Amino acid sequence: MKVSYVTLPDFHGALQHISAVARGALFMVGLASCHRAVPVTPAASSLGTPLDAPPIEALWIRLPPTVADVPEVIRQAMHGTGLQASAESRQQQWVRAALGGVWEDPYRYRQWHIVANYGADSTAPGTLVVVRAVEQFTSYLATLGRPANGSATPGSGFTRTHFVSDAAVGDSRAVWVQVEQLALALSDRGGELLTDFARRRKRAP
Repeated sequence: MKVSYVTLPDFHGALQHISAVARGALFMVGLASCHRAVPVTPAASSLGTPLDAPPIEALWIRLPPTVADVPEVIRQAMHGTGLQASAESRQQQWVRAALGGVWEDPYRYRQWHIVANYGADSTAPGTLVVVRAVEQFTSYLATLGRPANGSATPGSGFTRTHFVSDAAVGDSRAVWVQVEQLALALSDRGGELLTDFARRRKRAP
């Protein structure tokens, strides 16, 4: 994936705490102060050829109760797949890796994060880890979004946020592959994959 890394104001907050009855519903909170928060919407427009099943937006893994330091295991798994944990909150129980982004033109910037939430599993011994990729697409109101000399400050803009799914294409598809790699890395560290994604294939149109 051809990605140009830039420095932008980091957004604050993260996805809410996971519970066993959450049914995969996670919400984004607290975007950067220069952005307006918007509802999470599925990436329906990124569907290419039909899938054998509805798109997957999260991979669930159960780590065994023998894992004493879950966030450390997540960070190690990220490192093992070429990711760098850029932020975490043990209180809110999440670890995030920033993947950088790309300028589509002087007005539009797209960036990605992989977020791993974790929490106690009340249905079985162990800790649930939910891995998702978050895509943020910012449309700036002026060309200050892409400074020519690197000294200008990005102008105000509007940000749309959604979760990347296994139906994504282009750069977002490459991000989803990293989500799968992280889930497999957690499986290699004793985790049990609760989401079946290995046999999903795109059908011919």
